Amino acid sequence: LNITHADIGTGTTPPANSDTALEEAVARAAVSSQEVSANIVTLRFFFSDSVLPNGTYTEFGTFIDGSSGVGTGKLFNRILFGDSYTKSSGEDSTFEVEITIN
Repeated sequence: LNITHADIGTGTTPPANSDTALEEAVARAAVSSQEVSANIVTLRFFFSDSVLPNGTYTEFGTFIDGSSGVGTGKLFNRILFGDSYTKSSGEDSTFEVEITIN
C-alpha cells in the first residue's frame, strides 16, 4: 500500500464504493510525514497557503501511487467533512489521516 498524495475539494455527493476520484478536486499535496504505531498508520498532508486557494472545502481523499497532478493514482479513500473547512489568506493547512489495520 503506497499512499502518496491527497486531494481536497468542494464536492458534496456522499462517498460511494464506485468513486474513482474526488467530485471537485481543487488541490493536491504529497505525504509530508508518516508514522506507524502498532496497527495504526498516520499520514499527514501539508497544503501551503500558495497551493490551496482561499475557500470552503467539503471533501478529501487519498491516492495510491499518484503523482503531483490532481486526481492521479488510484483513489484509496474519500470522505466528506462533517463540518466544511474554510481556508483564509495566509493560512497553511495540514490534514491527518489515520488508518487502522486489523
